[in-house]
Amino acid sequence: MRFGDELRTDVVHAFRSLRRTPRFGLVVVALLGLGLTAGATLFGLVDRMLLRPPPGVADPGRIARLGLLETRRIPPFGTFVSTGLAWIDYTALLENARTLDGAATYFSTSLSFGRGENARSVAVTAASASYFPVLGVVPRLGRFFSTAEDSRGAGEGTCVLSYGFWQREFSGRPDVLGRSLLLGSRTYTVVGVAPEGFNGIDLNAVDLWTPIMVTAPDLMGSDEQLWTTDGSHWVRIIGRLRAGVSHALAEDDATRAYRTFTTRGRDRELKARAVWEPVQSARGSNRSPRVQIAKWLAGGSAGLLLLICANLVNLFLARNLSRARETAVRLAVGGNRFRLFRFQLVESGILAAGSGGVALLGVAWMGGAARSMLVPGNTWVGSSLDFRVAAVAVGLALSIGAFVAALGTWHAGRLDPA
Repeated sequence: MRFGDELRTDVVHAFRSLRRTPRFGLVVVALLGLGLTAGATLFGLVDRMLLRPPPGVADPGRIARLGLLETRRIPPFGTFVSTGLAWIDYTALLENARTLDGAATYFSTSLSFGRGENARSVAVTAASASYFPVLGVVPRLGRFFSTAEDSRGAGEGTCVLSYGFWQREFSGRPDVLGRSLLLGSRTYTVVGVAPEGFNGIDLNAVDLWTPIMVTAPDLMGSDEQLWTTDGSHWVRIIGRLRAGVSHALAEDDATRAYRTFTTRGRDRELKARAVWEPVQSARGSNRSPRVQIAKWLAGGSAGLLLLICANLVNLFLARNLSRARETAVRLAVGGNRFRLFRFQLVESGILAAGSGGVALLGVAWMGGAARSMLVPGNTWVGSSLDFRVAAVAVGLALSIGAFVAALGTWHAGRLDPA
């Protein structure tokens, strides 16, 4: 009870002290809030691109992207990882890889939706029927397209709507199942709706998914070479590794399948090895320059935050010097250093809480604009302010407040009460 009374007294006294020096409090809140806004915003970018797995994917640690580590003797190519693969690479992997629980293929495109003056472009991912099962996704409504519907000559196409597209275009009505949509030159029947938040494994937003063997001929022609030669690298391949299988073992297995079943008769100058890369494309070998820019900016924001902390330390030291007489009196009449630290902690905590609130408002208000300016090539899904970003902003604010309080107590402890 005594501790609670003393804490309430510290809180009241801290507010009174800050009210007597409002400019000091405003400067600290504005300065720290600016630094936390920049840091939290850029953390959100790096977190979404590099750290966080795609939402809605089950056990994402076992999902990997297939690439081919190729070496060409003719300059200027050298050694590189190719993630655009041929259809026969996918079929060879399906038939001969023993370390996978499943594999899927897809490519992203855009199709016109509707006809006439109301037609508009929508983002479409053409995927194999195994795409959703490999990712472990469960439909929000209806079902996903089947293997029979993802086959050559399947007739009328089927499609799966993203949750966002379902809400925007059909107001979330359940009677959307069975509706016919005009996509490109073909009519597709809606068979399901993907769960909320799921947009595949790339950063771009998706409106619809269609069967790859139905959509690809409409866009690229029905030439047999599309399916039987390695001259056209137009698909991306993902796989779910068996439990307990390492990436190295899976790469050896995929390399064997690739070299045995897809390189016969090819130019032997090309020596390729399969590599399984993380499901986050930004962590792969072919990361875009935008990812590097985001990492550099995140490092710069960390430096800015350190500079702001140094300035805050100077401000608090100057404030402690101005209150040296008050502090000396407290110590002289029997006040202990723990009580002094608690008061400093309460005062710094109030300022840190205000700075954290400013940072949360700043991220919510400016986060979307920062995404568009810093990483313009990506379409972001969801708000820029989520639990992880908020936790980082609040955690940094409180940590800085505790550090400043400890430093102020140490400085005050060196005073001679006399």
